Amino acid sequence: MATRCFICMSELDASSNCTNSKCPRYKKTRLEITVTDSSGTALKGAAVSYSGGSGTTDSNGQVIFSGMSAGSYDITVSMSGYTNNTTSETAISSESVSAIIALTASAS
Repeated sequence: MATRCFICMSELDASSNCTNSKCPRYKKTRLEITVTDSSGTALKGAAVSYSGGSGTTDSNGQVIFSGMSAGSYDITVSMSGYTNNTTSETAISSESVSAIIALTASAS
């Protein structure tokens, strides 16, 4: 069961911030991460972390972190059967930044 905002009852993102842009708890500075395999197929259940939090990708391969300070963050993605990937992304004050991070299947 998803955690809900106590004001508007919308779902909270991985950083426990409201995802409803009309809610007072909504934070505009956000990183929207999409995790794919090397062919571009979305990966559900990938673990995504950075210094301020962590989350797991949904069925669309996405996880959203919001309410963060502007700056550069190292994002680490891991999933069983794939090689971990760490990349740097920059959060811009009061903006959404989208990034696609591809994982490569581990050698058997």
